[in-house]
Amino acid sequence: MDIDQLTLLAKVVGLSSAGIFAGYTWALSRATVPSILDYGSGDEKVILAQWRHQYIDGAAFSRPCCLLNALSFGFLAYHATISTLNLSIPVRYLYIFAALATASGVPWALTLLRRTNGALSIRSKRLVGAYEGNGSWGQPMCITYASHEKAAIEREAKDARFRDTKELVGRWRWHNDLRTALLILGTVVGAVAVAVDK
Repeated sequence: MDIDQLTLLAKVVGLSSAGIFAGYTWALSRATVPSILDYGSGDEKVILAQWRHQYIDGAAFSRPCCLLNALSFGFLAYHATISTLNLSIPVRYLYIFAALATASGVPWALTLLRRTNGALSIRSKRLVGAYEGNGSWGQPMCITYASHEKAAIEREAKDARFRDTKELVGRWRWHNDLRTALLILGTVVGAVAVAVDK
């Protein structure tokens, strides 16, 4: 493959992966979480079991998307032409922003969502039991990485705002909405860069 073919491939993969990932996170907040909360009808065990299931699936899905986004838009930034928008913004900067924003899903979960993910993981283990879907592989990292941290333990047990599991899942949704906005913005900026990059 020559550089032109690789550039075209990176544009298709980057935009496709970024768009799919942004749409996926949007659907989690706007379709899945409301369904979980409605279906659970106040039964904490059902709500937590459903949340944990979608969270583990989402964690597995998000890592390859973030990697593809970073690599594709990073490649495009490195090989960007000198073309600019009317605002004199080099296309390279648009690609860099797109790479950072569309690859932010996992770092967002590991930092800004950490306390809430940990609290939900603690509560789901306590009320639903340990996750057994991985067989001999044990507990997935996504439900154990923050469950022993003081901030997660305090949010789960002591924070009066989140004694109700629906409120805790609602906090997760709020954080996910913010993450989704950043992913959508990164996708749009990436699309603009692709459109003006010749």
